[in-house]
Amino acid sequence: MNDDAFGRVLALGASGYCCTQIMVQLLLDVQGREAPDAMRAAGGLCRGFGLSEGACGILLGGCMAMGLCAAKGHDGEEPHAALEAMTTEFSEWFRERTAASGGVSCGAILGDAGNGGGGRPDFGKCHGLLLEAHARMFEVLAAYGVDPTLPREG
Repeated sequence: MNDDAFGRVLALGASGYCCTQIMVQLLLDVQGREAPDAMRAAGGLCRGFGLSEGACGILLGGCMAMGLCAAKGHDGEEPHAALEAMTTEFSEWFRERTAASGGVSCGAILGDAGNGGGGRPDFGKCHGLLLEAHARMFEVLAAYGVDPTLPREG
């Protein structure tokens, strides 16, 4: 595990960012840029859509970050041909990785499914998964020839 990513995840969590936002910010960090609009948008997907029953923010943030690298952003641009394959591969990995928890929902991972949506990030439980997902996301991008350090033009 990268010591920089380890410390950065802790710092972002301590600053009040959710898992979705952390996954997006880790990508923005390697691109050397800020994107407050992307971070705000990611904030709308925290804690399983605000319910611990929704998909984990780590999964959502990873797919959002991959979209920043490969999705269509304006009329004159086309998405990377393998965007769907990349997000599917990442999602399948995440599903397998979290199967022992009972699913990909925030609540299942935190062990509080069905508690009425109280699932808050628990960095004791989420920190390692964030780091694993960050590394896996970069592996998937590289496998499809996408350099995550280079923002899409335009």
